[in-house]
Amino acid sequence: MNKKNKLYLLLTLGILFCVFFSCSDNNEEPENPPVYADLTDVSLKQTVNGKESFELTEVDEELNFSSQLEFNGKTINWSKPSLELSFSSLFILSADNITVTDSKGATVTQTEVTIDQNTIKVSFAKNSGSYSYLGSSTITIIIKTSLKPGITDEELSGLNYSGFNTQSIFYGETQARNIKSNTVTVVSKISPDVLYDVKGDPNNDNYPYKLNVVYFVPSDIIENPGYKKRISTLLLKHQLYICKWMKYWGYDEKSFGLPLDENGMVDIVKINAKGKKADYPYDGGGSKMITEINEYYTQNSLTKYSEHTLVLTAINGSNEDTPFYGLGKWCFAYEYEGMAYENMQRDPITGNPIKPVGGITNNSIGGMFHELGHALNEPHVGPTNSQKNNVDFGMSLMGAGNQTYGKTATFMHHASAAIMNNCQLSSFTKKTFYETVTASLKISGVEINGGTCTVKGNFIASVPVTDVIIRFYNVSETFLGGSHGYTSVAFVAKPVGNTFQLDIPIEEMKVNSFDYKVGVTILMENGTAKSTSQPYSYHLVNTGGTYTFESEDVINDGNWSVTTSHPLPADDAISNAPGSLVDGDLSTCLSMVKPGKSYGGVSVPATGEEVWAVIDFGKQMTFNTIVLTNRNFQAFLNTKAVSFYGSDNGSTFTPVKEHVGLPNATVNEITLDAAVRYRYLKMRFDEWDNSGGSTMQFAELGLKNKK
Repeated sequence: MNKKNKLYLLLTLGILFCVFFSCSDNNEEPENPPVYADLTDVSLKQTVNGKESFELTEVDEELNFSSQLEFNGKTINWSKPSLELSFSSLFILSADNITVTDSKGATVTQTEVTIDQNTIKVSFAKNSGSYSYLGSSTITIIIKTSLKPGITDEELSGLNYSGFNTQSIFYGETQARNIKSNTVTVVSKISPDVLYDVKGDPNNDNYPYKLNVVYFVPSDIIENPGYKKRISTLLLKHQLYICKWMKYWGYDEKSFGLPLDENGMVDIVKINAKGKKADYPYDGGGSKMITEINEYYTQNSLTKYSEHTLVLTAINGSNEDTPFYGLGKWCFAYEYEGMAYENMQRDPITGNPIKPVGGITNNSIGGMFHELGHALNEPHVGPTNSQKNNVDFGMSLMGAGNQTYGKTATFMHHASAAIMNNCQLSSFTKKTFYETVTASLKISGVEINGGTCTVKGNFIASVPVTDVIIRFYNVSETFLGGSHGYTSVAFVAKPVGNTFQLDIPIEEMKVNSFDYKVGVTILMENGTAKSTSQPYSYHLVNTGGTYTFESEDVINDGNWSVTTSHPLPADDAISNAPGSLVDGDLSTCLSMVKPGKSYGGVSVPATGEEVWAVIDFGKQMTFNTIVLTNRNFQAFLNTKAVSFYGSDNGSTFTPVKEHVGLPNATVNEITLDAAVRYRYLKMRFDEWDNSGGSTMQFAELGLKNKK
């Protein structure tokens, strides 16, 4: 066969071969090439708690951020498909709180979750070498979160102001080429007050009486931002301070009631004052505030929680001439923006440092709680020698503790705790407080035995007596008077029936260098008290290493008696009687009507009649000093000058010292030119105050025979 025929044959066979296969039973068409998903094929939607915008109403509310991915059935051939969602530092982020599910709710396990600088990244991996599980389902990524613990007031305020916006992004290869979801928003109107977590006395809800707290804002002063939180923290911390020392001194672990709001802060009544700051000066401003505050309560139908009130005046700069004292059951202090617990040098409860460098150096906080002590019935009292030198005690709050509280060791005195125990605010029972009682009290003896001083006495009271405070105080001061008593040294005894007795180590008195007098106070369970004190003075001496007392007083042996030139006006408050001049009790007084005045049914002519008192000692007495103690600080009740005359028969008197001025408002010691010896001593009233008052009053006349 030639070449031409061979070529023809091959061509024919090829045609037949093609016809054969084209006519066979296999009708399948060739497979089309795959169509891969592009980012434009992906849909991404995001919600928070099922909404595009959600408002937080509680600080611990849960948020569910949901991102839904759909790929429209397209084949995925990206190398690293991923979804990212960014958060702020306000939120708690944890991989354990992130779930990825398909449209059937089954968990998608082919994922890797990472968290880097508040950004969550969910990366998808292949399953059996393919991403087909993505293309055939709706993928839902849920991130559960909430606001972080310890979120600050400033952070929450920022969230309230700006809200939080975010959107998720998805990419297949690089983050730069991505699609974004819609933006979701979290808004908040949560008050920062809900974050308040300072806790005070755990018994607070059990107190039926609570402290009234008033924030007083003069018309030319702007209220200090955050005052409520600052005041609340200071008061709640002080509750714990009181609890600590009440327990230490053997009383119930309690303090004083505070009215609290729903967030645990003190419920403070803010009053915008009628006047400017200068209208409420230190002198008299407190009384003016009381009137205005009481009017505000009445006009706004507010009910006071108790008889005790703390008033804090807002100041923006100088505290000059601002009321800062205790006035009855009212405490007045000021408040400024830096007056905060976190600015104290040390914690008054634990002693741990807070801000030892750059902390508060003034007396604003210590002074406030010192004056609050006065408003809770507590007078001044200082530390004993051992307390002052003990690092766990230091200074008493009702002594100079107004200068040390929050700076160095400061303690609550046993005497203050005994008074607090009966205060209306510390009662767990609703009952009548501070009603008038009938009570009498007498110091029957002060015995010195080497290094021990034994003080004993008795009382009668219409209300049960819980404690007896025995107080040694400066001879130049009036017992429990005004600003006096900062350095007094006190001890507490329990009554036995209607008597008391306590042995006191005299060495404790060496904390001071002055001479002492002795006073006693009985505390009654309705919050009232009855006090008395002696006019005699005790000098501290060191005898061979042992401290003891010496006294130069001529003590009334009980036989002294007094007669007066005129009848005495009735005055039960001071037990006005002739014998009150020499009874050794500074709570009783002799009150005589001034010439030219009338009082209590007694009238004395302006001229022509002397006013005098004669003391009969019952026997001759030798003395070189006469001590006169005024009733109180009111000058118009004090006598300006007197004359003294001596006698042995009660009718013929010899001048001892005439026209003696009495310049001291409290105690005047008249030193004679030489010692004298008489049975009778006549005191003539020569000059008196004419600015007011109708009587001249002395608490005590005493004698000394100084060496």
